[in-house]
Amino acid sequence: MSSVGPIRIGIVDDEPLARDEMRRLLRMFDDVNIEFEAENAEAAIRNVRAFKPDLLFLDIGLPDVTGLHIASILAKDDCMIVFCTADPAHALEAFDLNAIDYLHKPIELHRLSQALEKYRSVTKVSDSSNGSKHLNMEKPILINDGEKTQIFTPNQIESIVSIGNYVKLKGINLNIVAQHTMSYIEGRLSSDVFFRANRSTIINLSKVAKVEFSVSGNYMLIMDSGEVITVSRRQSAQMKNVLKL
Repeated sequence: MSSVGPIRIGIVDDEPLARDEMRRLLRMFDDVNIEFEAENAEAAIRNVRAFKPDLLFLDIGLPDVTGLHIASILAKDDCMIVFCTADPAHALEAFDLNAIDYLHKPIELHRLSQALEKYRSVTKVSDSSNGSKHLNMEKPILINDGEKTQIFTPNQIESIVSIGNYVKLKGINLNIVAQHTMSYIEGRLSSDVFFRANRSTIINLSKVAKVEFSVSGNYMLIMDSGEVITVSRRQSAQMKNVLKL
């Protein structure tokens, strides 16, 4: 994967008209070069390994093998994926396969532009971090809240609260309750940005507006929203190091 020069792209879709439309849209961007097109799984895998594209626009609903299965086969190849589909039911599976984006058909130009910008942002972060693991705060996360799939970015999160078998993600224009464990959510976030304040709460350190002390000596975090979160005694020492107090 390279952020230098044009973005080298592969298109995988079994429908000729869909490939034609994707090609037409992509040609509107100056920094894009279409390396290949494929209509089935065999051709997709062969071309990815031959051309080594930076970004793959991959249809999920292929007739022989699903795009999700192709993505799992290509997991070790240095290629980012944008899934394209008319069916939103596979959004969570796409998220688990580290898709950079998830586009619904018919694909609109502004959403395609957003997907390309996410690629540019991710590769820029990757280059500047010298190979160290880094969470892109603007990369979308897909999560099922029980009724529908929600899309948000880590940067929107102010706090995450465990409520029994559910978690509640809160922030500006963000209020999602989903049936996941805290560990599941925590494992997908960066410890450089997100901190376990107490047993039931994770906070976004960039959203801490002020730090105070309670009568009992615990740290009290006043968040941007005004919410007050108490840091447990167990986590206080680590909080002191994190915030360099």
